[in-house]
Amino acid sequence: MVDDKISTINSIENPFQNDKAAGNLAAQFMADESINILITGKLGHVALKVLNNAGIKAYKSHRGTVKQNIKLYQQGKLTELSNLQSGFPTGK
Repeated sequence: MVDDKISTINSIENPFQNDKAAGNLAAQFMADESINILITGKLGHVALKVLNNAGIKAYKSHRGTVKQNIKLYQQGKLTELSNLQSGFPTGK
């Protein structure tokens, strides 16, 4: 992203999807790939911590397509996942 404008969109298959700690490993993978934001339906608290430490902002997706969720993000309508309550990420 440059000045809150999306310059590149990449879809990356999770190489750890079959591993026991898939979310945590995927979060570190995203940090290593210099991802700026993540739009996701699910996110564990350890993965959120890894993303936060790497400066990656995570947003809760809505039902719909990737294109629809990107538009919602651009409109500021997605909830940023930033806090942990009872082990589950919540919005600001």
